[in-house]
Amino acid sequence: MEEPKGETGGVSPGKIGGHKKPVLSGSNATGKRIRSGPFTLRKLTQELAARGIKTDVRAVWTFVHAEELSSKKTIRPAEQDRPDIARNRTRWKVHRGRIDASRLVFIDESVLQTAEGVQMN
Repeated sequence: MEEPKGETGGVSPGKIGGHKKPVLSGSNATGKRIRSGPFTLRKLTQELAARGIKTDVRAVWTFVHAEELSSKKTIRPAEQDRPDIARNRTRWKVHRGRIDASRLVFIDESVLQTAEGVQMN
């Protein structure tokens, strides 16, 4: 039962909430683009904007997770699969036990020396 409105408006509460239809869906080929190759959320947001789909990074993240299209980066670098790198890594693993640790010199490069001589950590 709605109360009559005065000159400044009614006293009954206004409508709150509701459901906003998502901008991203499988129908606008977003899922197909994600499956086609590597992507970042920012880059995907830019690609969508270029296609006239106005969205933001958070909406893209929500869509990617809802569609179960997200994946973590691998811990192991892809270069390790190259034959020359694999060969060098195997060679290193065999020979590293022969290195005399007392002859190794470690250089700490975590301190930055500026041109003015000010030391920064």
